[in-house]
Amino acid sequence: MIIRMRVAAAAIAGAAMMVSGGTAALAVPAAPKAGVLAGARSGSGLAAGAGGSLLDVAASSARNAWLVEQLPSYSLRLLHWNSTAWSQTAIPSPSVNSVTAVAAVSAGNAWAVGQHCADQCATIDTLILHWDGRAWRRVASPSPAGRADFLKDVSASSARNAWAAGESCALATQACVPLMLHWNGSAWARVPSPAIGASAEPLAVTVASAASAWAVGRYCGAAGCYSPLAQHWNGTTWSDVAVPHPATNSHLSDVTAASASNAWAVGNFCTQSCGGFRSIAVHWNGTAWSQSALPAPGRTDALSGVTATGPGNAWAVGSWCASLNCLSSRTMIVHWDGTGWSQVPSPSPGTGSSLYAVAATSASNAWAAGANCPSRSNQCTPVLLHWNGKTWVTSRI
Repeated sequence: MIIRMRVAAAAIAGAAMMVSGGTAALAVPAAPKAGVLAGARSGSGLAAGAGGSLLDVAASSARNAWLVEQLPSYSLRLLHWNSTAWSQTAIPSPSVNSVTAVAAVSAGNAWAVGQHCADQCATIDTLILHWDGRAWRRVASPSPAGRADFLKDVSASSARNAWAAGESCALATQACVPLMLHWNGSAWARVPSPAIGASAEPLAVTVASAASAWAVGRYCGAAGCYSPLAQHWNGTTWSDVAVPHPATNSHLSDVTAASASNAWAVGNFCTQSCGGFRSIAVHWNGTAWSQSALPAPGRTDALSGVTATGPGNAWAVGSWCASLNCLSSRTMIVHWDGTGWSQVPSPSPGTGSSLYAVAATSASNAWAAGANCPSRSNQCTPVLLHWNGKTWVTSRI
C-alpha cells in the first residue's frame, strides 16, 4: 500500500513504520532527484505506456481538469483535460523543479506548486507556476532565506484569492514550521501562521472564501509524532483548531471545504503496533470538528484525498489491503450522501493500486488519480478513474 501525502518528489510508503527513542515516524524512502519540468504541447493525446504515478488532480468543470504526473525518471508532466482528451502542456524549466499539487479556477486560471532546487540542491525554494489559458509561467514566490522551503498544496476560490501551504525547515535541525502563502490578484506574500509543537507540516489546503480557509497535516508535540494538524484562516489570522483523533501517530492528508460551515478532512492512524493503518474522516460544521464513521474494508486502509461539492456529495479516496502485509492493495473510494459514508465499487488495475487525489465538480463528474505500484517492483503505472454519475470507470491518459 502507498499512502499519498504531499511530500517533496515522492509518495510515502505507508506500510512501514519506524520507531526510535519512543518517537514514531513514518518511514520515508530516499527522496529521488526532483524532475526537470519540460515538455511540448500535444494536441493529439499522449503516448501510451509511459508509466509513472498521478500525484494530484484538479477540476473546475467537466471541460477543464489538470493532472500532475511523475514519470519513472522522476521528471514531471502537467496534463490538461478539455472534455475530449488529455494533453501535455509545456512547463518552464529554469533548473531542477518538483511540482506536487495543482488547482483549477477556470479554463484560463490554474496554479501549480512545489519546490525549486538550485546549486545542486544546496538551496530549496518555493515554486509557483500559473496557467493563463495559453501557457505556464513561473511567478515570484516568497522563500525564507537559509531554509529548505516546500509547498505541498494549493487552492483558490477566485482570481484574487488563492493559498499555497507547505513547510519551511531549518537546515541544521530539520525542524519545520508552517509556510502559508497568499495570492491577492497581484502577488504572493507570506502570511504568519502558528508554529505548533517541535515540528509541523501542513500537507493540504482548501479555500472556501476570502474569510475562510483550512490547512491540515501533522505535527510532533508532547505526545510524540504525529498528531493531526488543523489551522483555520478567518480573513485576518491563522489559528490552530483542535481535531479529534483516535490515537497518536496519526495525520490528516487532505481537506476540502464546500462552504465555511461544511468541510471534510481525511487521513489515517497507526494500528497493530504500526503494522497497519485505519482511515480517519472528520467534519467541520462551522463550530467544531467531529469524527465520522467510515467503512473498514480488509485489515488495513488509508484515505489520501477528499473533495466535496455540497452537503450531500463528498468523495474520499485511498487504498485498502486484505492482509496486514499488504502484498496486494486495491483502490478505495467512499461517498458521503449527507447521512453517512459508504464504499463504492472502483476499478483496481494490477496488484498494487492506490488513489492519491480526487476532484469533483458536480454529482455526475469526478476524477480520482493514483498509481498501480506492485510489491517487489520499482515500476508504477498511472491509475485514473472517472465518475459519470452512475459508476467509476477507468480512463486513459
